[in-house]
Amino acid sequence: MKFKAGGSLILIMVLFQWGSPSAAFSEKVKWYDIEAATIHFDVRGSQTGKIIRHFKDWGYQQVEINQTQMNMMGMSLPTNQKTITEGKWITTLDLVKKTATKMKNPMYESMRKNREGKSGVEAGKAYARAMGGHDTGKTAQYAGEKCDIWEMTQMSAQTCVTKDGLAIWFQTNMGGMQMTHIATKIKRGDPGPKEAYEIGTGVELMAPPSREMDELLKKMRQKRRPPNDPGVPGETKAPAAPPEGQMPDLNKLMEMFKPQGGQ
Repeated sequence: MKFKAGGSLILIMVLFQWGSPSAAFSEKVKWYDIEAATIHFDVRGSQTGKIIRHFKDWGYQQVEINQTQMNMMGMSLPTNQKTITEGKWITTLDLVKKTATKMKNPMYESMRKNREGKSGVEAGKAYARAMGGHDTGKTAQYAGEKCDIWEMTQMSAQTCVTKDGLAIWFQTNMGGMQMTHIATKIKRGDPGPKEAYEIGTGVELMAPPSREMDELLKKMRQKRRPPNDPGVPGETKAPAAPPEGQMPDLNKLMEMFKPQGGQ
């Protein structure tokens, strides 16, 4: 296959997944306490549209189909992509250009280590705490299901998680951009169609992002002081901004996501 340079939003999205590995250091890690599920999301705010997430084999194989539009700085940036995760490998496909980027999840090993001696849901909570998250003690309800609200201060984000570990709502504020994902339909036991997990034919493989992404991830993991008011779902007030110098450079991040190599 021919390689071209390019970038992917998948590393940012990984940070907002409720990871809950539930198997010890085996090759085939169980990420959830649920064997299979499909969740449909409405996306609102600076990003609008629809997202569908499938997983099977206890989350070892996961798929996200993203059909959204980012509205920022007077521009509208459409996204029509599919992201396939199998173990430590993440493949992001541009469904319009028929190109793909395959790379290792840089957080995979730390998530595996976080699992040892814990149940699936407890491992997810431990990992969230390690990333600066905490349970606010508040609850909400989406798609008919009750969930607990967690504040992820290091990422200026909040998420709402069901008792069995499904993240069915999350909101993030980065550089003045607010994005909210709201679950509208949850199907436990339904992994979605078989073809959703396939790359398909005629897809061109691109080179993975540069090491600059690793530096941005390190900044996002740096400790930040918690906001005075974490807020709750539905509120318009955003969480307090992190200390100066600890927020990733949004312009630099956007530049990395622009296609290169003649595209």
